[in-house]
Amino acid sequence: MTILQLKNYPLWRYLTEILENFDAHRLLQEHLELCDYKVCGYWDEQDKYYEIITLPRIFETELVSQLCHRNFF
Repeated sequence: MTILQLKNYPLWRYLTEILENFDAHRLLQEHLELCDYKVCGYWDEQDKYYEIITLPRIFETELVSQLCHRNFF
């Protein structure tokens, strides 16, 4: 069995550099402006479907996770 130390691969260093310089707030603001602050096709926690939700123009955003995940089968 071969065990890989993924932390040693350059890909992870490059990804770390990208995420450290990533401005999630700015990306979200630009996306919302392009979509006219509307979200289409949203399911809430009670499985209620909303075709279109219009968000307020002024609200605070926060990046809560920078997670990359891959399932291997």
